[in-house]
Amino acid sequence: MKKVLSVTLALALILSMMTAMPAFAAEEVVTQVSLAGTSQNIDDYVNIILTDKNAAKADATSIKYINQVKPETNGKWKIDFKVKGTLSDYKILFRQSGTTTNTIAPQFISSVTPKMSINLSASIAAKTLTATLSVNKGNSLEDFYCDVIIAAYDKDGNLLDAHSPEVSADADVATLTETITHELPDKAEYAKVFCWKELTPLTKSVQVDFPKAVEPEVIPETNPQKAYVQNRGSVGNVFTKLNNGEDVTVAFLGGSVSEGAGVSADRREVDPWRARVVKWFRDSYPNNTITECNAAIGGMGSLFGAARLRDMILVNDPDIIFVMCSINDRGDRTTQQQSQRQMEDIICQIREYDPEIDIVIGYDTDSTVGLNADPYREVVWHEEVAQEYDITSMDMGRYLADVVRTGEYAFEDVLSDTVHPNGLGYAFYFRVAKACLEEAMAEAPDEVKEYTLPAERSFGSAMNNKLYIAGQNLPSSGYAGQSGTGVAFFPKMFFISKGTSMTFTVEGENLGLYTAFGACTGNVGCEVDGVDMGEYPINPWSPITRLVENMGPGTHTVKLTSDPACSLQVNALFTWDSDN
Repeated sequence: MKKVLSVTLALALILSMMTAMPAFAAEEVVTQVSLAGTSQNIDDYVNIILTDKNAAKADATSIKYINQVKPETNGKWKIDFKVKGTLSDYKILFRQSGTTTNTIAPQFISSVTPKMSINLSASIAAKTLTATLSVNKGNSLEDFYCDVIIAAYDKDGNLLDAHSPEVSADADVATLTETITHELPDKAEYAKVFCWKELTPLTKSVQVDFPKAVEPEVIPETNPQKAYVQNRGSVGNVFTKLNNGEDVTVAFLGGSVSEGAGVSADRREVDPWRARVVKWFRDSYPNNTITECNAAIGGMGSLFGAARLRDMILVNDPDIIFVMCSINDRGDRTTQQQSQRQMEDIICQIREYDPEIDIVIGYDTDSTVGLNADPYREVVWHEEVAQEYDITSMDMGRYLADVVRTGEYAFEDVLSDTVHPNGLGYAFYFRVAKACLEEAMAEAPDEVKEYTLPAERSFGSAMNNKLYIAGQNLPSSGYAGQSGTGVAFFPKMFFISKGTSMTFTVEGENLGLYTAFGACTGNVGCEVDGVDMGEYPINPWSPITRLVENMGPGTHTVKLTSDPACSLQVNALFTWDSDN
């Protein structure tokens, strides 16, 4: 039975001035506020809202603070929070039981619209909050509208932003499901979602906390992480810029292990070593803006990495780039000459674009090569390139493999399959990355320096890569909404039905194909300038296919024919020049 108190709300304001916190400017005052009162209805939350003191109504532009508190069984409630300035800078509103005033009214309103049910849920993935509002209007014949308020808070409970889209449905719509997404600020630690109709609370708030990263309990003393880092001085400028108060961009060019495969979608921005590196930068430099450029997609080795680098990373002007291609070069059965030329081309492209960009090469592992005491061959190949160009490297995969080989853990404990780490495995990966970054941070130069390139390349000539993307610089079938890896970069595709063909124009001497994972297990036929070049097998678990090589320089007309037994889904074509 609901308990309703007839007494007017008793409100006590207890204010104490605090020293300005680091998150705010030194001249700003932060006030600790404590609100306490007696509720009219112990079964309904008391909603406390602070708006601009001159605001006519509480909306997304005027709300500065919003929270809820549940009354005790005696109706008493109390809530503590912080505000910038003093409480006199704000208008205080209380919402409970269908009213919004500067006091809580004594009456209780049991429902807004008879037989109308509303459910609100929310989740967070990759700093994007998704709220789903489901409304069953029952026998109501009125138009429906409401406001959903998404409020994001920092770790101290301070409101960072508020987003308030309006949701509406015509009278003849009986049910309504609305999905709302909102990109949360970088410093957000949690978010709350509220739903209001005519200033009346329709639902209690849904609070969504960011998931915490998994951490290993044991650090093997025999495996200090620093031993897996080869510091060759290619990292330092990013810390010089940060120390000078500049904002920086941290970029990742790699495959699924950099992307974060092996953990669930809602943990992709928490557990992977990439996400931990970004968080480490933000925690180490809380007053700088750290922007992430995550260009990692599943199955990407150094060939496709060299093709994607300019259009998907360098255009974002990164300050440091983490490159990881070794395990996918192994999966692609890339030769040593090909692999080293491609890695060299990645380094040279970066240096030629901006000689101030820091570069780190990372290595991963799997449960097969990890059983060996020595690095696998693709790591050795890439290390030779790193040594030649003085690029710092970190063998995160070797550290994880050694953790297993010393008996502390089994591969089943740290890998989600044979290749991709789970949350615990990524925690071990990050320990090596952290050791690499901490050493570089301690040695950061006083001034930003320019890295140099030798007069000639050591592993082959320039590749002159060109990337052709469906829906951008190539026509598209308009087939969008694909699932799986690479969607953010390749949202459209060519859908070549069984036994049919499509024709494209490209420039370059060699032709490669990037297809959707698992899209085809057959062959693709290829003609170049009217000449039949034969058929090429499509590996459903590797998106990269080397098609025609040595087509000759210049522009070519390419005709692709799908296997009669299997449709072909093509995200991109790419070309590169032969080695001189």
